[in-house]
Amino acid sequence: MAHRELISAAGRVNGARCAVLTFPLSSGVKSGGRLYTEEERLRLLSEAGAEVCLMVDFSAVRDMAPGDFVRALCEYVSPAACICGYNFRFGRGAAGDPAMLSSALSEYGVPLKVMPEVTDGGEPVSTTRIKELISGGDLRTAWRLLALPYHIIGTTEHGMRIGTEHALPTLNTPIDPVLFSPPRGVYSSVCEIDGVRTLSITNIGECPTFGARPMHCETHIIDEATGDLYGKRVIIYLTGYLRPEITFETPDALYAQIARDIEKTREEAPVKWLNGRK
Repeated sequence: MAHRELISAAGRVNGARCAVLTFPLSSGVKSGGRLYTEEERLRLLSEAGAEVCLMVDFSAVRDMAPGDFVRALCEYVSPAACICGYNFRFGRGAAGDPAMLSSALSEYGVPLKVMPEVTDGGEPVSTTRIKELISGGDLRTAWRLLALPYHIIGTTEHGMRIGTEHALPTLNTPIDPVLFSPPRGVYSSVCEIDGVRTLSITNIGECPTFGARPMHCETHIIDEATGDLYGKRVIIYLTGYLRPEITFETPDALYAQIARDIEKTREEAPVKWLNGRK
């Protein structure tokens, strides 16, 4: 939400293209802390309205004095105007702040707009808060703050074929260890393949009833014939948290619970969004 506010404000500068200056995700982001892959982050920035994305090697500017950073920005980019968040920091030792940026930019005749903190329900909107919401099972609030459901992207691979044998075929997608992973459990979801969205149910975990497997995402598409989808790129949008992953005494007990999970997913289906397109 906060990034969309920035991009929306940038898009209102007459006659100028909206460009986002950012750094690769490898710059200072811990393993398991990223919401999206690099490719997905760039796609989402573009969908939010960014016409140009300037990916800067952080090591090349990390030790620049704030004034040198602004000089390089103005000489190489020639911005018509700049927009930053209220807590933006830049330059060596994060010494630069919005007031310093405004002063330095004024020497080049470039105005600066500082966006205030974006809040929701009196709380700041941040990646940390969104992760906390997802971890707590509040997928709908996270959806509102992200402007779309939190999602996992992957390429389907072969599983154990146990679901297929019980008329509940699933799409298996690995979870990238460098990305943030939602809690283990069962989720109502929407699966998108080749631009088409279908209602689904997703388990994130290790399938303990059938013996531990590596952490993965396993999705069953509801009421749709899937055919051979191995090797397909899929987007799994998590729209609601149903229950934690548990070990059942028998496979029949597991499948009876899955049937109940599917009915609840049907009842809570986000029909309007499901039938829409990006």
